[in-house]
Amino acid sequence: MYEAPPAAKEPKDAFALCVQYVGSGVLSGWSDGIMRFHEAGELVWRSSGLAHRGGVCALAWSPTFIVSGGPDGTLRVWNAKTRAHEAQFSEHKGKVTGVLIDREKPNLIHSCGVDKTVVTVDLHVERRVTCHAAQEGQFECMVQLRDGEQELVTGDHAGCIKTWDCDVPEPVSMIVTIPPSEIESALERRLNHLALSKDDKYLLASTAAGDVQVWELRNPAAPISVGRAHSHAVTEAHWSPDGKQAVSVGTDSCICVWNFFG
Repeated sequence: MYEAPPAAKEPKDAFALCVQYVGSGVLSGWSDGIMRFHEAGELVWRSSGLAHRGGVCALAWSPTFIVSGGPDGTLRVWNAKTRAHEAQFSEHKGKVTGVLIDREKPNLIHSCGVDKTVVTVDLHVERRVTCHAAQEGQFECMVQLRDGEQELVTGDHAGCIKTWDCDVPEPVSMIVTIPPSEIESALERRLNHLALSKDDKYLLASTAAGDVQVWELRNPAAPISVGRAHSHAVTEAHWSPDGKQAVSVGTDSCICVWNFFG
């Protein structure tokens, strides 16, 4: 049922909307609404039916289950081994842009979306337990801190990085990465991706303006480093395992490697 189909049957016009790295493989969500898992460049399995109509926009993986988000605002939970559908939550009023499985309590699922909300659902009770709402800035990406309160950190359409504590309704901190006065287009203020260093000390932000910014979370007065090499939007950037380099990719079809001496 979940065998990889012949390559000829794969739609030529489908493309990946999101990826999740799982060991030596890559789990991806596609524009045709299908989830696919590749290893060593080969398709290992694909979902037997549509995970979401309109595409799979966000993914999170654990050894026991997979969580996906769609453009209709739904979250769906799948068995990681059989890929069988197990639960659904309709919490967002628009596209889901980020999904996370809580680092400490895997029964908690965090999600953010273009409706400017951050929602946490509990799989044990099968309902929403917290919801944060912003006045402006559609959420585009999200990460979770590993230490302390394990707060959620979001990046939005307005170029703001907000930190959220599950017990506090308002963001506990906010960083403005690109002030409106310094850029003409509001679209270019958008944050496309966030990545934390292994010790949670530094945050790597990918911007639609083409910058890669490094922020020190404990002293966010200004970015400690700004890399400008991409001619168009940076879609994603990650730290190397030793934290001494970062790798970024963008819509200009370039891959850039940065040395970091923080």
